[in-house]
Amino acid sequence: VSAMKKMNTCVPIICLLAIVSILAASLSHANAGQRRKWWESGDIKIELKITDEQSNAIEELYQTAQPNLRALMDLLSSEERSLSLLIDADHAQESIVTEQIDKVEAARGALSKERLLMIYRMGRELSIEQRAELRERIKQNRRRSRPSSQNRLDRLRSPADR
Repeated sequence: VSAMKKMNTCVPIICLLAIVSILAASLSHANAGQRRKWWESGDIKIELKITDEQSNAIEELYQTAQPNLRALMDLLSSEERSLSLLIDADHAQESIVTEQIDKVEAARGALSKERLLMIYRMGRELSIEQRAELRERIKQNRRRSRPSSQNRLDRLRSPADR
C-alpha cells in the first residue's frame, strides 16, 4: 500500500516525463509519420497555446531523435529474436541465455533512455504553465482509464492486503 502511495506522488519532472511519454508513446513506432503530432495540431496544441516556434523546436527534437530511436528499436528487436531462438533451442546453456537476457535488457534500457531524453527535451520547450496544464490533462486521462487498471491491481493483491 505504501508503495502505491509513493507511485502516486510524482516529482514534477518525473510527472512531466510520464505525461509526455504517454502522449508520445505511439510516435516512436515505425508508422509515426502517419499519426498526428500533439505539438503541431489538435486540441492539445490549442489548449496549451503552443506557439509555432515551440512546435517547430519540438518537431526538430523529434526528427533529430528518430534515426537513433529506430536504430535502437531495431537492435532491441534483433536481441529479442536471438533470445527467443536461444530459449527455443534444446541445447542452450543457461549462462548463454543469461548473457542474451542482459543484452536484451541493455538494448531496452538504451531505447528507453533515448526516448525519455527526447521527451524531456520536448518538455523543456514548454513553459512552466504549459507543463502544468499538460500534467493536469494527463491526470484526467489517467482517471478515466484507471478503473480497469485498479481492478487488475486488486486481483493481484492477497486478501490480507485488501
